[in-house]
Amino acid sequence: MEIKERVPLAIARFQPQEKHIADLTDFNRDREKLEKELGKDIDEGKFSAPGRELAPDIAGRGLTAALNKHLSYREGRKEKVYRDGKSWPTLGVGANLAEEHILATFKTLKKFPKEVIEDLQGLKKLSDSEREKKAKDIEKQFANITFSNQEIDKLFEASFQVAEKDVKEAFNKGVWEERRLKNGETVKVWNGQKVDSKAWEKQPELVRAVCLDLSFNTGGPGLRKYKSFLRAVKAEDYRRAALELLNSKDYKDNKKKTDPNHGLALRRLDAAIELGKLAEERENKR
Repeated sequence: MEIKERVPLAIARFQPQEKHIADLTDFNRDREKLEKELGKDIDEGKFSAPGRELAPDIAGRGLTAALNKHLSYREGRKEKVYRDGKSWPTLGVGANLAEEHILATFKTLKKFPKEVIEDLQGLKKLSDSEREKKAKDIEKQFANITFSNQEIDKLFEASFQVAEKDVKEAFNKGVWEERRLKNGETVKVWNGQKVDSKAWEKQPELVRAVCLDLSFNTGGPGLRKYKSFLRAVKAEDYRRAALELLNSKDYKDNKKKTDPNHGLALRRLDAAIELGKLAEERENKR
């Protein structure tokens, strides 16, 4: 479909009925621009690999089990300790052993020498060059140790709990409040200070899975940078949320197959396609 036909159709179909005001401006002022630039990627995009769609897996396995499978594909599932980014000893589904919550679980898996645990605890205090050298030493010490699926799942559970905590902290702060203007128009205004402790639980499981995948990938601080994405999700405007995933540097800077982080772009596109389908389903039910 030509862009001059597709964009107005998408805007008419998915534009919220009420105006949303954030930071004193219309939250959807740039919607046409986003649809022109990125809407086609959602509508005509394909999943990065067969069977990578989250929605059917969630329906069949439940949220946690589906995410375990999904993230094992995204992050890899390693039975031996390796270095992620040269400086961080990592195991299983992207579990950084220098992180306090991961290390606490890691210590329960096997009997490790006290010195090794102390080395892991001290990694964050080192300079980049010192950390890289120490991480190499740690990797060598674990070279002959293989961890079982059960042990890897325990680490995943610890990672999942922290990712969910990070998402809830980012997600529950800020609400769209209904306001009536002097001209009688009803609008939604963003209040970034108000907390809605139930906001996370109100979201469909697929949306929670997409947010958790983002948290696993970026960490809590990285997730909070997706400000417009989170606002769109909280407005239940899943088409806009999909567009915001593709409006990120993660996607735009890595779209070419030759880009070193092309897998990151595919990850964002997969999630955007899922949210695009959810937006369509909801519109079809109206």
